[in-house]
Amino acid sequence: MKTHTTSAGMFLRAMADCIEHDPASMDGWCCLDLPGLLNSGNPQERLALLSAPLQSLEGALVAIADGGLMIFYRGVAGAGQGRLQQQIQEFLDLPECPVGQVYELFSDWKQALDLFRAEISQLDSRLQQRRQQSLSAEEEGGIRHMAEVLRESKFSRQYRSPMTVMLVEDDPVTRHMAGKLLGQHNVLVTAGNAYEAVVNYLIYAPELVFLDINLPDQSGLSVLDQLTACDPDAYIVMFSGNDGIENIVDARNRGARGFVAKPFQRDRLKHFLTERQEISERLRREMMS
Repeated sequence: MKTHTTSAGMFLRAMADCIEHDPASMDGWCCLDLPGLLNSGNPQERLALLSAPLQSLEGALVAIADGGLMIFYRGVAGAGQGRLQQQIQEFLDLPECPVGQVYELFSDWKQALDLFRAEISQLDSRLQQRRQQSLSAEEEGGIRHMAEVLRESKFSRQYRSPMTVMLVEDDPVTRHMAGKLLGQHNVLVTAGNAYEAVVNYLIYAPELVFLDINLPDQSGLSVLDQLTACDPDAYIVMFSGNDGIENIVDARNRGARGFVAKPFQRDRLKHFLTERQEISERLRREMMS
């Protein structure tokens, strides 16, 4: 279980983005909000005390501005919720543990979104803007060149139908199975590695990209960085066999529109196909008006 202190705001911003635009990616995850838990004593010592016994849980500890603590986890339900709070009380040697509110991030996503927004309202800018500002001069030059190459393909994207969908997956079996669904009513472009993904994106400017995180030549997250930097309108959905919360949040932080866990569920792929089609149709109507 990872601990977030100085990065708490960034983590919560990404979580808010996830549950607002793709709450199904948080199915099975919970957030236990414990206001004021770290107010007394040394907050860092309290976090250190908690980190060790909670390592068996998958998730994250997030220290928030008001001395509270949010615990993101999955696999604990029913009576386990009370035992979790009792465990916190024992390890921190508290006479009683603050009464916490549990949010199921899929079913209670609206309430959780309000909570996260309240915590991040004072932040000045999104993490994506900071990442853009930190690009080296060499990287900036490469991004500018990619944007120039992409410009003509992006122009044609506004008028074409059906959509062009790109699937980036190195496993040929998975690529074939997912491609059968994605190519039913769309023009399908495939890539088996990061290099092919970038080249094909510049050539075809697809409306929608399904991008695997684990590619043989480069991380899919690095590809995500390149594509969103040269095309702010890129609609990219990440997928991976590792659906840990850090993977989901990292992808969202970098500009992904959603996250799909492997093995694929057809309804999740169809959800993003439908959503992107609706966006394209709305943009065309706006251009005509």
